[in-house]
Amino acid sequence: MSDRDCEKIIDRAVANNRADAAAEAHARTCPKCASTLALLALLKTSGSPTADLSPSAAFLGKIESSLASSAAASASAKTGVFTSKFIAAAVGIALTAIVALTALNHTKKADPQNTTTLPTASEALINTDVLSSDNAEEKLIEDDMAYPLMKFPSPTDEIK
Repeated sequence: MSDRDCEKIIDRAVANNRADAAAEAHARTCPKCASTLALLALLKTSGSPTADLSPSAAFLGKIESSLASSAAASASAKTGVFTSKFIAAAVGIALTAIVALTALNHTKKADPQNTTTLPTASEALINTDVLSSDNAEEKLIEDDMAYPLMKFPSPTDEIK
């Protein structure tokens, strides 16, 4: 038989936890399979070679102290992470507030003469009838709204 057939027979013996009749018949003619099946039978009957070993008290003490120190380090690291995240959030909020206040102060200082207030929502409503007419822009200028009307040059202005 080929090596592949021998591997299949050994795998089947290991999976079934015993050698069947075909494996035993093959083992009589194949020295490799015979030695492997004999070793499997020996391991099965003798048990684990480390079954009677037990760890010493000093070894168990080292393991427990190692686990305790790693648990304490993990707990302090979690507290440190929480503290650093809290500090980062506080710094971010403070910087945002400073930038917002600076922007507000800058806009107030930049236009000290403009004391007009923005129109309320009811005042800012635009009459749609005015916009539908041909001369809507002139009517809006005549109404003298509280906000400036911006007029930008258009490419069609040059054509006229």
